[in-house]
Parts: sequence; C-alpha cells; structure tokens
Amino acid sequence: MKPRLHVATAAAALLCAFAPAAMAQPTTVLEIDFTGASALPLSPLLTVLIAIVIGGCGVYALRRMRGRARHAVWMILGIAALPVVGALLHARTVGDAQAIPFTQIPLQISPATIGVSNPGTFQATNTTSGNISLIAVKLDNAGPFTINPDTTCIAGLNLAPGASCFISVTEN
Repeated sequence: MKPRLHVATAAAALLCAFAPAAMAQPTTVLEIDFTGASALPLSPLLTVLIAIVIGGCGVYALRRMRGRARHAVWMILGIAALPVVGALLHARTVGDAQAIPFTQIPLQISPATIGVSNPGTFQATNTTSGNISLIAVKLDNAGPFTINPDTTCIAGLNLAPGASCFISVTEN
C-alpha cells in the first residue's frame, strides 16, 4: 500500500501546483495593428497654402478673362476651396495633454500590445521612420474594460513618424 500512497501524494502535489495557473483569469491586452502608409499626408498648413496659391491664380485669371473661360476659372476656385474647408472641418483643438497621465505604447512592430490591469489613457506613438496606417485598435480578453469612444487612435488613422494618438480605456 505504501507505493500507492506516494503516487497519490505526488499526484495531489502536482495538481495543487498547477491548478492556480490553470484557473487564472486571462490578462486583458490592448492591441494596435498597423501597416506602413503608402500616401504622404500633407500638413493642414501646407494644404491651406496650396489652396491660397491656386485661389490667387484663379483671381488673377478672372480679372484677365471674359465669357465662358470665366466659368472654368470659378470651377477651379471652387475646387481649390475644398481643401481649405476640409482642413477647417477636421481641425480639432486639443487641451493640455500634460494634465492627463498616460502610458506610452511605441508603434515599432505590428501588432503593438500592452497589458491592461487598470483603466487609463494610453499614448501610441509612431516610432518607425515612415508613415503608418492603423488597421485595428482592440482589447483582447477585455474582461471589465472597454475602449472609450473619445479615443483618437482609430482604424484608418495615418501617423507620421513621431506622431501620436490616444486610447482611453474605461472600466464597465
């Protein structure tokens, strides 16, 4: 009977050693998938300057032309105004970012991941030498956490080298 007692004791010890790991809750992970962006984005200031130059050329041409050609110039001026309107509509004012504590996530290799144990704000920064485009921002094994809708890191966002966006994770 003694050999069976040793086998039973060893099996119980192994079960106790590995049971807590098997019953542990999965860790919540914030994952950001991205790829290199192919288009070179223009800064809002450069876009406005280009529109102003095209607009100035259009005004000059209007002063020199008569008849039907004038309609074509008005069409060119309208097209030149579109980037200005777009830049104004997409411009956002950002408050004092230093007042918000956040965890850094370097976007060097896709997917970039970080464990989440508490709600908070995460700053994702493009640390590559080229432009990147975010494909997905998600929580794996979300548990009690959700991504807040005011997050600026969203799929389709292009980030230039050194540019950042923010992810706000809240508790349900």
